[in-house]
Amino acid sequence: MLTVWHRPKTQHIFHLKESGVTMLITCQADREHAQAVGKECKRLGLKWVHVPLGGANLNRLKNREDMAKVITGLDQAYHLLKDGKEKALLHCAAGIHRTGICTYTLLRCSGEAKTRGEAMECIKAIRLHTHDGVRDWRINLAEEILIPLLSEKLSIDAPKQELVEIKDRKILAKLKSLERRGRAMPPSRK
Repeated sequence: MLTVWHRPKTQHIFHLKESGVTMLITCQADREHAQAVGKECKRLGLKWVHVPLGGANLNRLKNREDMAKVITGLDQAYHLLKDGKEKALLHCAAGIHRTGICTYTLLRCSGEAKTRGEAMECIKAIRLHTHDGVRDWRINLAEEILIPLLSEKLSIDAPKQELVEIKDRKILAKLKSLERRGRAMPPSRK
């Protein structure tokens, strides 16, 4: 199961664990202190995957060295999610651009979404804010760069597993509760 959000505050990670989250996927560069999320996950006994992506734009995605690390992280996330036992929260800073492009890539490579439209509908069902903010040109970058690279690494001919179970009400209720209390509102980017 996969859900998406913005970067949770350290104290929210505990509440996410209480709500059933077993793994966090952080799509942020080291300079954004991504390791702090990993450290808190380790302290709480949660799995953590780091996808060191500094931005969802062409300059970031055309750097071969950076892409190798990003694909390694996405590959690790894919393999942990594929058996359906993990309940993961994927995030970047705002939960929009990098979150959208990485979620889209995982949906397409898993076979959960066979088309661009299906993938976007899944993202819309998971988090409307991410769907509305990711923009078509970033999805084009996923189609042109991330999906081919991850597909090659995964040997996509392997049997597909479902990655997304959109409605885990307990986790979604906890996230909404935190947002209503003003503790975790994502920034508006309109």
